[in-house]
Amino acid sequence: MMRSSIHLLLRSGRNLVREFSG
Repeated sequence: MMRSSIHLLLRSGRNLVREFSG
């Protein structure tokens, strides 16, 4: 149920870090 939300959050966080680092 909340696994999808966590997965989405993790993916968004990783994308944000990539844009922040790059």
